Amino acid sequence: MKSVYQIAKESGFSQQLIHKKLTIEFLEKMHDHIMVTKHGNKTRFQIDEIGEQAILELLKKRTQRLTNIEHKNYSMLNNNAEYLLLERANEKLREELAREQEQANYLRSELTRDREVINYLRIELAKEREHSRGLSGQLVNITAEVADITRNNQILLGIEQKKGLPTTAETSPINEHGFSNSPKKKGFFSFLRRSK
Repeated sequence: MKSVYQIAKESGFSQQLIHKKLTIEFLEKMHDHIMVTKHGNKTRFQIDEIGEQAILELLKKRTQRLTNIEHKNYSMLNNNAEYLLLERANEKLREELAREQEQANYLRSELTRDREVINYLRIELAKEREHSRGLSGQLVNITAEVADITRNNQILLGIEQKKGLPTTAETSPINEHGFSNSPKKKGFFSFLRRSK
């Protein structure tokens, strides 16, 4: 037979823990294996080998339960830590997504503005083409008129030469180079220039 102190020393469990397991129910169930004596205020237990085994099994179950609880708690803490890490990663991803979304919105607005500029330039190009077509049509008309005038001038020169009349080129105040054919006017001091 062993005392609670001896069982505690051999098993590594505290005396208080062993005393907690010695409930009235347990004592009634194991009354053949545990002898209870009272010395004044103190209650002493003498436990045989079978009682010792029963107490150790209870303590091991309790330890196993506590280990399981600790494992669950550790697991929960681990899960919480993982959750916090995932939450931080998600937050970073959300921030990055928000930045990318902002950048995409900016690029969309730039694209819209560029499309508006392109449409404006297309309209202006169409106007310029239309204007250019109008000018080229006018140029064609002017060229045709110049050709007609030149042809008519050639015909007129030919007729004047046949009749022996002075040609329009000789009588025209402007020659073919665009200068006047009229004699130069002499100024008051022109005679002085000749004398030198």
